[in-house]
Amino acid sequence: MKATMRSGRTGTAVHNEHLHINEEDRDIEIFDATHSSASTLRNRELMVYSKEFRAGIEERNSRYLAQRHPERVRTLEQVYTNKRTRPEECIVQVGNMIETIHRNLFCELVRRFCSRLQQWNREHGYPFRLLDVAYHFDEATPHAHIRRVWKYTDDRGYVRIGQEEALRRAGVELPYPYKPVGRYNNRKISFDKMAREMWYEICREHGLDIDTKPLPSRRHLSTKEYTQEQIRAKEARMNELCTAVESLESALESRLALTAEAERKASAAREEAEQARKEAESARFRSVREQENADRCRREAHLAAEMLRDINSDIELGRRKLKAIQDQIDHDLKGDVNGILKGIAARQELDAIRKDHPELFDEKGQYRKNRVRNEREDRSGRFTR
Repeated sequence: MKATMRSGRTGTAVHNEHLHINEEDRDIEIFDATHSSASTLRNRELMVYSKEFRAGIEERNSRYLAQRHPERVRTLEQVYTNKRTRPEECIVQVGNMIETIHRNLFCELVRRFCSRLQQWNREHGYPFRLLDVAYHFDEATPHAHIRRVWKYTDDRGYVRIGQEEALRRAGVELPYPYKPVGRYNNRKISFDKMAREMWYEICREHGLDIDTKPLPSRRHLSTKEYTQEQIRAKEARMNELCTAVESLESALESRLALTAEAERKASAAREEAEQARKEAESARFRSVREQENADRCRREAHLAAEMLRDINSDIELGRRKLKAIQDQIDHDLKGDVNGILKGIAARQELDAIRKDHPELFDEKGQYRKNRVRNEREDRSGRFTR
């Protein structure tokens, strides 16, 4: 993850407050080191300029007027907005718009960084005055603007604005002491190197694996070369954008085809689901009917079982009655057989008598009762006489 720190005098306090962004879309945090009651950061910084530098500005304006150079006179507002004396901004950032860290961790890193800068400031005679810190979380990449003004006290006791002189009095050395002071050899380069290493160290202390490799430097380009390079860069960018648009169009066509295919499959799946739902509903109805039939069969089986029990009971009762009748028939038959046998025996005896005494029977075989009685009477009289 890349950690960066850069400084310059192109920013403004108005931008840092993001007053141009709707309040509901604004996501910033402000640390005010001016301890002023003004309503905006710009007015607070102007109050610091007035308190710190007004006397020196008025003294210098008096000298300019005495030297008959009124064109050199500067108001406090002009000093505040001048590109050489306006507040400096140090912008720190961790990551980029794709990869970054949590805002709470980022705020902690910036607070540690400001604390160590203030410690260095105290140890070196306060060469700068910290004005404010603005944390921006509503842009592409979270970052922080640290605004300060470099100052020193001259030999007559006036507080002046001056970066190089403030750093010289603070004991900061030139990158190349044997070379004259210039754009590529000034004490601000040394200070920024020290501050950048301080920022990297704080990031590492919080467990961040940061990339500290600087971007390759390029030689200074003329206006014509710079313009041509910008045109080439824009053309390359346009080509990239055209290629990206073509890729997006191709991807869109593929996505539309996939969407149509997915819609077709989804429609088929919905139809299958509807068919399955209907089949499930039909199966449920069949199951209900089968359940009703099963309940009816169970009821009929129960009734049949009850009827069977009644029939078995009736059969058992009939069996008992039949047995009683059979017993009665057997008893009656037994009596009849005995009578028949007795009749047969009597008949056989009668036939024997008829055979032995035919005179006792008439031609029809009937027993002659009177004759027998007369004979009995004769026999009884004969015996009497």
